[in-house]
Amino acid sequence: MAHLYNLICDHLNRLIQQNSLKPHDKLPSERLLVQRFNSTRITIREALFRLEAEGTIYRLKRKGWFVAPPRFVINPTSKCDFTQMALDQGHHPTTEVLSILKSRPLANVRNQLQLQNNQSVYQLKRLRRLDCRAVMMENIFLAANRFIDIHKQNLNGSLSAIQRQQYAIQLGKEDCRMRILALDQAHAAALEVNPGSPCLQIERLRFDHNMQAFDYNLEFWLHNAVEMQVSVR
Repeated sequence: MAHLYNLICDHLNRLIQQNSLKPHDKLPSERLLVQRFNSTRITIREALFRLEAEGTIYRLKRKGWFVAPPRFVINPTSKCDFTQMALDQGHHPTTEVLSILKSRPLANVRNQLQLQNNQSVYQLKRLRRLDCRAVMMENIFLAANRFIDIHKQNLNGSLSAIQRQQYAIQLGKEDCRMRILALDQAHAAALEVNPGSPCLQIERLRFDHNMQAFDYNLEFWLHNAVEMQVSVR
């Protein structure tokens, strides 16, 4: 079984390396692969899951398996311009606002933003896509008293630009924390993967020049769609 498992991986890798299958092309169905290798569906799926973990292919729920493009390269220690970086790397980026609500925050968010019990936040949920593939969902919490009527702004573009141009808030410092998590049902549904799929969570807390927190952001990246690159001097 191990030999057959490697044969399946090698066969698909060879098709991709020879450009017989290009980025975002759909792979043969699991049924056809079972017939091609006289194998079981379990062995086929083990090979596919390995290639998915390596970032070679990706799966869309109820749509099948596809060839993955090169990973999106980010520096997690800096708040990047997603759109410009994606264009620079040859991708077609889009941003979709899923919701924006004004409410009283949970204690964790309130503490992060240094708010009083009676203060509200805007919670903005956005989905980021590269070449029509959902790769990241973000939950952004903004102090409502600093971002009055932000829900009336065009939030499909750069939020940093809106904060700077419309609210005169300049970034002074950003704290960043990263961890690997399993996606819950809501985030998995937005990213078109199964609940429990691994993701890279980047937690950002942004401060202005007076060291007042103004933006608390949780990013959920598909683990096999992104690559981290950090320069240290």
